[in-house]
Amino acid sequence: MEKLKKFNQNVDWDKWTVVENRGFIFTFKTDNKRKAIFNFSRKSILVYQLIYDKTYMCAVMSYDNMSLSNILSDWENNEIYWKLRV
Repeated sequence: MEKLKKFNQNVDWDKWTVVENRGFIFTFKTDNKRKAIFNFSRKSILVYQLIYDKTYMCAVMSYDNMSLSNILSDWENNEIYWKLRV
């Protein structure tokens, strides 16, 4: 968990409950229906699911030290949208 916190910058850790279980499960403390599940690979590939109640989205992307904070911040503020590359 310390490696996760050290690498990922600008994450507001106080807003999320984090459990490590074959990845990292983040649950928003003020709305426990809002979750994010992250699986990091060694080659800078991130697979994640954003879950609200029984609806979820899944995405795969490359990541850096700001990716987690950007995703969690957008998810917290209901600002999730899909970016399509053509």
